[in-house]
Amino acid sequence: MTDDALDRAVFYAGDAVFLEGEAGGRAYLIERGRVELSKSVDGRRAVRGFLDLRGLFGEMALVDDEPPQAAVADGR
Repeated sequence: MTDDALDRAVFYAGDAVFLEGEAGGRAYLIERGRVELSKSVDGRRAVRGFLDLRGLFGEMALVDDEPPQAAVADGR
């Protein structure tokens, strides 16, 4: 793997990393802070949990080529 294959992105509190149903294709590793996982239930956002330092998310889009089934936002 080359350095070109790795991109670094910075997200701030409240920023959406991706939304439920958007096209996938990236995996994310948390270097600092935490993210909030949420899902739309009956038209409302329901928080499903949090991922902290070294948490990995979004990787299933690389495996099954399906859009995410939940939204992820910076949860600091």
